[in-house]
Amino acid sequence: MTALNIGFQSFDQARRILDELVERLKPSRVEISLFPIAYDTLSQSSANYHILVLNSTPSNWEWLDMLLQIRRSQRQIPIILFVPKGGLKEKITRLKEDRSLIIIDDPALLEGILKKFFAPPPEAKKRVLFVDDDPNVLSGYKRTFYKAPWEVLTASGARQAIEMLGTQKIDLLVTDIKMPGMHGFQLIEEVRKENRELPIIVCSGYHGMKKDADVFFLNVSAFIEKPVNMATLLETINRILPS
Repeated sequence: MTALNIGFQSFDQARRILDELVERLKPSRVEISLFPIAYDTLSQSSANYHILVLNSTPSNWEWLDMLLQIRRSQRQIPIILFVPKGGLKEKITRLKEDRSLIIIDDPALLEGILKKFFAPPPEAKKRVLFVDDDPNVLSGYKRTFYKAPWEVLTASGARQAIEMLGTQKIDLLVTDIKMPGMHGFQLIEEVRKENRELPIIVCSGYHGMKKDADVFFLNVSAFIEKPVNMATLLETINRILPS
């Protein structure tokens, strides 16, 4: 459940729009709480709010005192400032330098702006790490899968792959077996010491591989013989990679 605390300087149009928004979102995973704010209590309460809504009027400058007070204590809290059409909009252009201040002249815009604050962030792309000592093979992976819905990462050997696995979130490992220095069997063994769940695909022309038996004993998800059929590899990755 996402909680959003909104402090607002009471004015009828905003209150009505906020109340309607709260009612519409009740069945959802967003819980909005509304808190009327006043100048004399703002310094103690502003830290409790995620967003503030202020109303500027030419006849009452309390909103400006509130804005300055908030910025002295909570510099980054987003503030939505309602400026009526034909009101003070031209006189407060300097306030636009405040990047956390959103100035609107129509209360109906409130809903769209507020929804941006509780919209889920875009999901990060899954990452597939390809390991091979042949640079031409790695280039082929990059060239073939550059439009894939997951990110292509490459390592030119097992040791580099282990370093990357230790510092980055990797969702799938695709590795060769016969590599100089540290071979693919050792790489898989090291990976399994730390992570039993990481999906692994072996792509190899190593004739010592017994397809079904080694897939089982190495605890890997699939074995694809070299030369790799890229369509088969793509289908296998999309089947194995968590959506």
